[in-house]
Amino acid sequence: MFAVCVIRDSEPELNKGKAKSLYDLLVTYADCQGRDTGQGYPYREALAGYLDCSPQTIDRAAKYLEQEIGLITVVRRKVAGKSDENDANLYLVHDAWLIHGMPAPADTPPQLVARYGHTVPGFDVEAWMAENAPDFDLTGWTAAHEARMNAQQEEHQERRRKDRARKRRSETKKKGGVTGDVTPMADQSEGGDVTGDGTCHVTHDVPGDVTDDALSTVVALEPVSGKTSVADAEGQGAGGFARAGAPESAPEERELEGGGSAASGTDIPTQRTASPRPKLVKTRPRGEVPGFEAVRAAIPSSVAAPGTRLYSGLHRAINELLTGDEAAGVPRRSPDQVIARINRRWYGQNAEERSAAGYTGDDRIRSRSSWLAEAIRRQDCPDPSCEDGEIIGAEMPCRACRERREEERRVRQTAAEAAARWEAETDASRAAAAAADRREAERAEEESRIRADLSRGGVYGAKLEHQVAKHMARWRERSSQAAQQPAQKQSAAEPVLPASGYGSPSDEYRAWRDSQTATLPAAIARARADKAARRDTPHDTGVNER
Repeated sequence: MFAVCVIRDSEPELNKGKAKSLYDLLVTYADCQGRDTGQGYPYREALAGYLDCSPQTIDRAAKYLEQEIGLITVVRRKVAGKSDENDANLYLVHDAWLIHGMPAPADTPPQLVARYGHTVPGFDVEAWMAENAPDFDLTGWTAAHEARMNAQQEEHQERRRKDRARKRRSETKKKGGVTGDVTPMADQSEGGDVTGDGTCHVTHDVPGDVTDDALSTVVALEPVSGKTSVADAEGQGAGGFARAGAPESAPEERELEGGGSAASGTDIPTQRTASPRPKLVKTRPRGEVPGFEAVRAAIPSSVAAPGTRLYSGLHRAINELLTGDEAAGVPRRSPDQVIARINRRWYGQNAEERSAAGYTGDDRIRSRSSWLAEAIRRQDCPDPSCEDGEIIGAEMPCRACRERREEERRVRQTAAEAAARWEAETDASRAAAAAADRREAERAEEESRIRADLSRGGVYGAKLEHQVAKHMARWRERSSQAAQQPAQKQSAAEPVLPASGYGSPSDEYRAWRDSQTATLPAAIARARADKAARRDTPHDTGVNER
């Protein structure tokens, strides 16, 4: 599809060169929804080959369409090894709103809106400019465009005036009198003569003993313009009179065999000069099948407001569903079935949200009317007689749809189970990470506590590290056992066992005690010295003595 207003535009810069031809060619590459050439990727060499021109001509035409008209946007892709050339460019065609007769989107180039916005009924170009392109000088652009159009009109009028003057001079020259002899022996001619009244006044002398053979040589000259008649033949001979170019059995000849004269008045149609303006093709209004009005009333207002004309493609799609195709085995749908299909497509596929202005998803709907037309044409089931899982006319469920829905149910169930497993594994992983963090925090807190207690008791150095490591080993063992076995509530706290109940000391403790006993006098002396030093200190350090 292409924009009619662009094709009918008579601006010389658009019509000369390859600009309009390039637009027609890019339309064949562009898809219906996105209006871009992303699926075709037309190379410059291919475009130049189609239009029989050079790639540089394609570049100039694309530059004019992009910068002057705003009809396309070129996303240039560089050629490998040639930074100054573009090869497989992406062309975005901004004509969808012109085709469907809708307001221009916000990202439309302003020069395109200023040029063709007036062709869309009810579209306020000034309001659109104020909202989407406030920096665009609409007044200046309009004045410049009108000046170009006026200059073009004056040029066309001057050209037509010169053509009319040239024709008048040609007609005046051809109407001058010219006399010539038909036979080389003009002095032997006797009897009647033949006078041809045509565009040129030519008089021929014919011998007296000549009938149809001589008269058949009279030729009517082709008229240049105006209403003219075929040359009339007048004369008297032995065999009667005959009209130039008439067969022997013509009724006029049989009537005039006894004498007299005959004049032909056959008129040649007036020739008309072709108008430079494009020819308007008048079409009949699109017909509506029974039930169309009911379906039209059920179309969402965001697709087509009540009382407005439908997009031709959507109108055609609805008629195809209501009429069917008996030759292809496609039964006709009732208005209720068509309405149900429209609702399934529009509301079932979230078309209202996907076509909103602020939607940024990959499945955005750019043209509501064209999308809905393609959606209701699409048949979900390979059986053309199936409509929403029911065979039309048979009143029985469709087997293919039942199998397809069962397969979709299994796929959804499998996907739901996989999602549930993933969620459970994620929760378990998070819980394990939280438990590990909690144990690490408890371990750090316990280590800090026991280290502080031992330090206050006068334990320092390697002995402190040894005692801390030993205590933390027992703490980790208790923590792991508590994590493996579920905690049980105790009805009463267990009594604290006396010191004698702890059992015999370990070998490690005995070795440490023996080392302390061997150096007990030295240790006592150091302790007394430390106590005396603390007593002489003016500020209390807060360390408890044992």
